[in-house]
Amino acid sequence: MIKTEECNLHSQWSDSTNITRKVVDEGEEMGVVENDTFEILQHLGLTCTQAKIYLALLEVDESPVKTISKISGIDRAEVYRKISSLLKLGLIEKILGVPIKLKAVPLEDSLNLLLKKETIKHNQLKMKIDDVKKNLKHNHKKR
Repeated sequence: MIKTEECNLHSQWSDSTNITRKVVDEGEEMGVVENDTFEILQHLGLTCTQAKIYLALLEVDESPVKTISKISGIDRAEVYRKISSLLKLGLIEKILGVPIKLKAVPLEDSLNLLLKKETIKHNQLKMKIDDVKKNLKHNHKKR
């Protein structure tokens, strides 16, 4: 499920998979693969902001928040606010030092983690739906 957070990037990419965007301060275009990755990350439960930060981190090896902010186009304070959720999801690692640096977990590992989490949620929902159906049948028979 895509989060309801407003994301101009996502709505632009939804129009056509061939649309690319410029990466802030890099001048390089993101291709279709990056567009698809962005959308997949959102479908797997990341917010627009989380996806942008994660993809920015994939572009660099280790990076302080200031650089991540520039690459992603997200305000530095907002990057700091999202770090804990990305750490909790296991998508990034914190490297202690001055300044603190962040590093993205490899994309394949991150996609597997997120897919596993969504699969668990899906299975739990399916069990609840089955319970509701059983209760409906049981209640219907009583009438």
